[in-house]
Amino acid sequence: MRIDFEIDYDLLADKIADRICPQRVEEKGTVIHGIRGLANYLHCSPSKAQDLKNKGIIPYSEVGRKVFFYSHEVEAALRSRR
Repeated sequence: MRIDFEIDYDLLADKIADRICPQRVEEKGTVIHGIRGLANYLHCSPSKAQDLKNKGIIPYSEVGRKVFFYSHEVEAALRSRR
C-alpha cells in the first residue's frame, strides 16, 4: 500500500518559525481556516465572507487550494475601511 501526499514547504516553514519565534503568532493573531471560518469569525454569511475576500478587502493566504486568514490582519483591514 502506497500513500502519496504533498508537503507545503511554505506552510511547514511558517509552522517552524512560529515555534522558534512565538511573537510572530502574536503579531498575526489566530489563524482562521477557510471561508466558513471567516464567516463565523465575522458573524456573516459565507457568501459575504467570500465577497470580502474576492474584492481584496480582507487579506488572505493560500496553500494549494486552502485559504486562511490571520485575525489581526482581518481586524486591521476592517478598521481601515471605516
